[in-house]
Amino acid sequence: MIDSLLLEILTTAFLYGLGGALLAGILRLLSRNETGPSLSQSLAIGFLAGGSIGAIVGMFGSLLESKSEI
Repeated sequence: MIDSLLLEILTTAFLYGLGGALLAGILRLLSRNETGPSLSQSLAIGFLAGGSIGAIVGMFGSLLESKSEI
């Protein structure tokens, strides 16, 4: 099955992605009078950016946990 550390990294990346999408959606709705990407594009970019940051945070978090076990 899936390793627990990998599952933790994926969960962190997914949750950061949801947070990024939520933030991007709110920012897009607040500035809907200005030109820019559509709401769905903003949500997708926010999810990708948040997920990327979440993957990095999850990796470093799992590295720190594995070092503390040694």
